[in-house]
Amino acid sequence: MFYHKNAAESKTILKACAVRAVSLLLISCSVAYAKDPQVLRTFSVVEGQIEPNVTVVGDMIYGVVNGGAPGLGFDGGFVFKVKNDGSDFQILKNFVVTGGKNGGWSEGMSPNSPLVVVDGFVYGTTMLGGAAAQGTVFKVSTNGVGFGGSGFSIIKHFDGNPQGHPNSGLTFQGKSLFGSLSVATALDDGGIFRIDTNGLNYGVYASRAVGASPLYPNAPPVVVGNKIYDTAALSLIGEDYGPGILWSVTTNDTSFTIMKSFPDNVLGSTPTEVTEDGGWLYGVSDSVSAFSRGSVYRVKTDGTGFQTLYAFSETNNAGYKPVSGLTVMEGMIYGATELGGANNGGALYRMAVDGTGFSVIGSFSAGSGNPRNPYGLAVTADALIGAANSDSTGVSTLFKLAVPAVAQPNRAPVFDRTPDAITVAELAGMAVTNRATDADGQALTYSLLNPPAGAAISSSGVITWTPTELQGPSTNSVVTVVTDGFVRTTNQFNVVVSEVNTSPVLTLPASLSINELSAYKGSAMSSDADLPANVLSVALVSGPAGLSVASNGAIAWTPTESQGPGSYAVVLRVSDNGSPALIWDIKASWAY
Repeated sequence: MFYHKNAAESKTILKACAVRAVSLLLISCSVAYAKDPQVLRTFSVVEGQIEPNVTVVGDMIYGVVNGGAPGLGFDGGFVFKVKNDGSDFQILKNFVVTGGKNGGWSEGMSPNSPLVVVDGFVYGTTMLGGAAAQGTVFKVSTNGVGFGGSGFSIIKHFDGNPQGHPNSGLTFQGKSLFGSLSVATALDDGGIFRIDTNGLNYGVYASRAVGASPLYPNAPPVVVGNKIYDTAALSLIGEDYGPGILWSVTTNDTSFTIMKSFPDNVLGSTPTEVTEDGGWLYGVSDSVSAFSRGSVYRVKTDGTGFQTLYAFSETNNAGYKPVSGLTVMEGMIYGATELGGANNGGALYRMAVDGTGFSVIGSFSAGSGNPRNPYGLAVTADALIGAANSDSTGVSTLFKLAVPAVAQPNRAPVFDRTPDAITVAELAGMAVTNRATDADGQALTYSLLNPPAGAAISSSGVITWTPTELQGPSTNSVVTVVTDGFVRTTNQFNVVVSEVNTSPVLTLPASLSINELSAYKGSAMSSDADLPANVLSVALVSGPAGLSVASNGAIAWTPTESQGPGSYAVVLRVSDNGSPALIWDIKASWAY
């Protein structure tokens, strides 16, 4: 299989960057916005094209450029940082030919976006290069290595056996990095990988789903509880190619689900990245065809409630072909379109999370040096920052559009406390109070995000759950969501379900009479209610001479001449291998 990532293809490698927790609610749509975004930096033909999504940490922007003109020093792409006012631009890592096998790109080639910044290091992926030319996961110090030096290392070389060619940047959750793979199985299905920041605990989530399988996942995964969500530009239905899909996988049992397919109609057939907010996944489909100009949609994390929030057309100033970087912040959705708009250079838009109140908040005008046709976006509390083509001799630009403060603040709900981890026995009920307060006095609504089966939360924030026999032993993450109708807050605690060993049960044959010298064969039936089932063993405690009992409960006895007539008490015992081990003794009287 041949992989090539050019400028056009790079626009489909999508991910919305993480944004700051909400503190203001945008109430009014009448605020006057700057029409033309500010150019922070133009990247030349020699340097190459900036990847769609940047990562903003404080006043610093981190991004990648995906290779420039051959033979001029930037063939393999580079990682950069720049302040959000366009100053202090620095190349942190330039991917260059280092010699050796596989074309000499042993440190990687063609980096993806977005990057993850954790504890003084920038983490990312390259689609190509590395020890086997199948791509890498790398880290580089935020102080950079420039064109050489320390501070850079590769934490994973993909070997193509079968995984290879990561097709997106990364997501960080807990202590792990998550990314998408073009090839994750021997059948060339796409998938998701995970690896800790220290390079350990590498694993892959991939399987051939019923109905359709993902081909060429094109966005960093979204991790919510024990669910991972991602999109794919194409799907495989039997032996045929199908439309793009939104899919999910469960981390604890690798259960794989197609949540939504995108036929080439009003939805568009190429979904890009999704972002999660308040139990909803928000995303865009960016394909342009005779039937579609792209759309904004949302669907609940359990796969229900799909809604098309906005369908783009060429008949208004909103533009069409929505791009990566859709972000939900303070009850509003922010995004960009690549084509159309007032000046046919694309536009920036926002709407409420239910699709109402759509408005254009910025447009891209013609003129030397102006950014045009954006293809990626990141949203912070006070600015929209993104990548666009350049209306000059440059290839691409990094732009910024200020978002003014709004007049009517809405404060997010605050939990009273985060519950401590608790332990509950299976089949035993629990009740945990997890209430929040709202400084604005607004009514609060509680919900649980991907809860364990049977768990529920009341309107007053009391979580109840009685784990079943099947649910123990286990450790369960309970994520509580509280919203004031505009902004949501979450917290998380663990519930450990302990195994409770129930006593085994033994049923003996009824008391009976046997003739002396006559062989008797019977069976004592043992059972155990525990799941998973314990191993049971039956043994003879006391009984007449010559009577034998096998561990499976089989009974055999031939009374001798001297044993009849007579009456004998028989006591059997059944034990299990649970913790603690339990026994059950039972007695019967047999006459002979």
